[in-house]
Amino acid sequence: MATELLSYTSGMRFQHVPYKGEGHAVLDVISGQIDFMFANMPSVLGIVRTRKLRAIAVGGKSRTPLMPAVPTVAESGVPGYEMTGWFGLFSPAGVPRDILVHLNTEINRGLQLPTIKDNLAQQGADPMPGSVDQYAAFVRNELAKWAKVVAAAGLKV
Repeated sequence: MATELLSYTSGMRFQHVPYKGEGHAVLDVISGQIDFMFANMPSVLGIVRTRKLRAIAVGGKSRTPLMPAVPTVAESGVPGYEMTGWFGLFSPAGVPRDILVHLNTEINRGLQLPTIKDNLAQQGADPMPGSVDQYAAFVRNELAKWAKVVAAAGLKV
């Protein structure tokens, strides 16, 4: 999807090469079988540090402290590109708001614990604490963004 977003925002076209897992794709980039890939930072950071794999850009809106010399895709000439993997918590529909707010408060509190912050930072994760409503708006924006990319690429499930 990161490559489809690059295609959508840049107008460039790419040949998709499907892989069963990220590990095989990384090996094929290292060996020159494929030209590039988007990868999750925790799975490639060690290989990048050994210089067997070269990081050419990060997908987020800002550079990562783990690789401060690596520019963003937007800085590299594709304005508007922003792709970061994210994780969030969801609940069944109908959970009372006061329970959601309580869970959200406790999760935000946990994200501030030094051990949690340090562990996430070492993996290249950037926590986004916020309110229940901010998270709902974020998810709505992500759905709208990806719906455009999927439609433009003609992707089907």
